[in-house]
Amino acid sequence: MDDATRGADNIRNDIGALAQRYTVIDREQDCGVCRRKILTVGGLHQVGRSYTSVGNMAPFYVFPCGHAFHANCLIAHVTRCSSQVQAERILDLQKRLSLMDRKAAKDNGASVNGESIMSTTPVDKLDDAVASAPSAVI
Repeated sequence: MDDATRGADNIRNDIGALAQRYTVIDREQDCGVCRRKILTVGGLHQVGRSYTSVGNMAPFYVFPCGHAFHANCLIAHVTRCSSQVQAERILDLQKRLSLMDRKAAKDNGASVNGESIMSTTPVDKLDDAVASAPSAVI
C-alpha cells in the first residue's frame, strides 16, 4: 500500500513538474516532417483545431529531445504510421475538436478564448493519442 501511495505521489509530482517546463524555440527550428520553419505564420499551417496559438502561428509540439513538429504535420505522420484503430481515434478526436471550435466560435460570435480551449478534454485526449505513438514512428 505504501508503495502505491509513493507511486501516486511521484506521478503527481512529475505531472506538476511538467506543467512548469518550457523550451526556447530557435527561429530557424524546422518541423521534423515538412522541414518548414516551426514558427511559420499562417499559410498552409493554419488549422481549425482547438489549440491556443500566438497570432496566426500554427500550433506545434516540441518534445524533450528537442524535436519539433507542426501539430497538423505530426498528426498526419502519426496517423499514417499508426494502426488503423489508433489512426481512426486520432482523426475522430481531431474532428470533434474542429466541431467544438466552430461551435464555440459561433456561440461567441468570433473566436474562441484561450481559457476554454485549454480546458477541453478532447485536446488532452488528442495530445495523449499522438504522444502514445511508437517512438520508431517519429
